[in-house]
Amino acid sequence: MNQQHPQVDDPFDYVDFVNEQKAFRQAYRNCPITELPIHAVQTGRDVLFFSNSPLGLQGLKQFYQELVNGYFSVHSERDPVCEYSVS
Repeated sequence: MNQQHPQVDDPFDYVDFVNEQKAFRQAYRNCPITELPIHAVQTGRDVLFFSNSPLGLQGLKQFYQELVNGYFSVHSERDPVCEYSVS
């Protein structure tokens, strides 16, 4: 929701961007307020934050599923993954 509008050369790229934003608005029901506690997941590359809302918990579950699915891949996460609860 707090994304800057991208500079695009192709009008179809802008249409894709607008459709993506509509999908975000529908997913968040135009109310991007987070629910506590926030789940912070630290990987070797980044820190990801997930709300305690149904959408946030679904994203957290999907993240862990993709992490498990790529466990034996040479491109998988090699560093420890830590989850913290932020209240």
